[in-house]
Amino acid sequence: MRPAVCAICNSPRSAGSGPCAVCGAPPSDPIRNLPVGTQLQNGKYALGRVLGEGGFGITYQGAHRYLEHPVAIKELFPERAMRHGTTVRVPDRWQRDFDQDRDRCLEEARILSRLNSPGIVDVQDAFLENNTAYLVMEYLEGETLDDRLASVGALQPDEVRRIAVAVCDALAEVHGHELLHRDIKPANIMLTGDGRVVLVDFGSARTFAQGRTVSHTRILTTDYAAPEMFSAKARFDPRTDLYCLGGTLFHALTGQVPPSGMERLQDESIELEFPDTVPSHLGNAIRQTLQVKIGDRPPTVADFRAACTGNVGAVEAPSSTPAGSIPSSEPLWNTDTVSLQHVLDMGSGLAVGCISPDNQTVASFDVGGTDTFDLWDVRTGNLRLPCIAGGILFDLCFSSDSRNLIVVTNTGNGQGEQFAVRVWDVASGTVRYAIDEGVGPPCVSPEGRNFAVLGYDGIVRLWNVASGSLLWGIEEPGGFLFSSDGSTLVILAEDISLWDTTSGHLKSRLNLSMSEIWKVHHVAVSDMRQFMAVVGDGTEGVVVELWDVATESLLHIIDASGHEHVSVDFPRHTSDLCVFGKRSDGIDVQVWDAAHSLLTTFHASGHDHYWVAFNRRTFAYGGTNGEDIRLGDAASGKTLCTLPAPPEGIYILNFSPDGKLLACSGGDGFIYLWNGSGTP
Repeated sequence: MRPAVCAICNSPRSAGSGPCAVCGAPPSDPIRNLPVGTQLQNGKYALGRVLGEGGFGITYQGAHRYLEHPVAIKELFPERAMRHGTTVRVPDRWQRDFDQDRDRCLEEARILSRLNSPGIVDVQDAFLENNTAYLVMEYLEGETLDDRLASVGALQPDEVRRIAVAVCDALAEVHGHELLHRDIKPANIMLTGDGRVVLVDFGSARTFAQGRTVSHTRILTTDYAAPEMFSAKARFDPRTDLYCLGGTLFHALTGQVPPSGMERLQDESIELEFPDTVPSHLGNAIRQTLQVKIGDRPPTVADFRAACTGNVGAVEAPSSTPAGSIPSSEPLWNTDTVSLQHVLDMGSGLAVGCISPDNQTVASFDVGGTDTFDLWDVRTGNLRLPCIAGGILFDLCFSSDSRNLIVVTNTGNGQGEQFAVRVWDVASGTVRYAIDEGVGPPCVSPEGRNFAVLGYDGIVRLWNVASGSLLWGIEEPGGFLFSSDGSTLVILAEDISLWDTTSGHLKSRLNLSMSEIWKVHHVAVSDMRQFMAVVGDGTEGVVVELWDVATESLLHIIDASGHEHVSVDFPRHTSDLCVFGKRSDGIDVQVWDAAHSLLTTFHASGHDHYWVAFNRRTFAYGGTNGEDIRLGDAASGKTLCTLPAPPEGIYILNFSPDGKLLACSGGDGFIYLWNGSGTP
């Protein structure tokens, strides 16, 4: 408990209600957090509710009042601190410690400012005010892994593997700057609503010297700390962070806090047991990180990452599944569970629809040329709102929180292509704001967080959906698209350049073996941020080039000659590549793993025009000639089930974000919603 001190002179005082024995001041209730509406930096930031408190500080939800976007603001406010108005004070005897804490807080900001990864919380500002330090960071909507475990208990192995891979990617960036996080635990891993896994709280981060014994201040969480962290002087390196991560993943898989490193060091008979549902390669990988001797752990996060996905021979792989990373426990569609849930009547025309991330709403319009769109309730199949778009509809996309609908219209009125973006409030069916910046159609990121527009001045600008604020602009005109997780904007000009959507910084520039950029047909970037696939014309036909974005190196070339309309896709949260190609006698679907090995090949004949949709393990395809929709298993290449096609053929197929629904847009003016989960 925090010791009682006088609010005026900070002298120790008894727990009674009498005046201070030193200065005579009456007792007062300590005020820990600043009130809502408090402004910092001359009004630049405003504070909202408290998001969390710890022994060293308070984190508030806040807002950047000029750019009008939410932020998180961390205030240094240790246990012994008191407020005099807004000024933070500590008793004289603890002033030196407080000064060191303040320096450490600014050092945390400097550390974070050097790191660039979607898996690391982004620091936007740091400053001294009110006699303390403040960090301004991106505001993350979601919950901590600690919260998730407290509410649901042990997680499924596929989700734990996804978390492991994401944290490994973040740690690779941390360790690449010769830094250690030193406090990886469930409370310091954020799971956001748009699918990101983000490592937070770098207050304990320190530099390390590879292979040397160094002195470190002991800041640790006992349940997850490596044994060497209990010593003030020991050898620290990336394997220290791996132990902490291993303990965190053990907790996620079992629902139980791991035995402490010191306890296991003293009693080597303690075993780490996992549920039977955990694949052996994943359990073995985690056990290896939890070796009490630092030399027995995986040498790098890259080694552990590969072990988690079963891509190394040193770790036992499950014998019943292919070697790729497509999750074998993904729920499969089959004839026993699939049902036609709703038929949405658009009236006439060629209907196109998209499903909101919360799986509650369908937005649809007629691609034949209309200025109206409809919002439907997925649960009931009823029309909720008909809306007038203000121009000929070009595209629709929901924001990541499902609250906004991004509507792209052609406002040229037959006088050319002039596009506009209007952002609608889904609940009320009203326009929140409009942007008329483009000469070509805007591109919306897959998770609906941002959209890019090419302006008349040749500048590509990135806008935030929620706030309508301009994030950044670059003078590099060309075609553009987003990576599947929205973290990267890919611009196709004289070469292919990849830009970080958070900072606007150039990440990579790739010079393709295809000499002219116009020969590029299709590009896809994995949400693992490591791979990019490019479809284009090679010297002897269509090829697919697989690139490592981080090293800007060409990894593999897949011969797709003999096919037309070749497209590629990385199923979410995997490093596998799906290649879809049409040829004269049918279609081919190939699945390649991260080691460039062909896992499965699937061939179907009979369709004359094709649509294909991927949902991690399951893919759906069909054509305009009225043949049935077919669903296949990408891991095995087998057909799972068939669904009757609309009378006038299939024009669009699209899975819902949770994979339970398949939306089929038909040429008869209807949208068919198929449910493969077995539950309404």
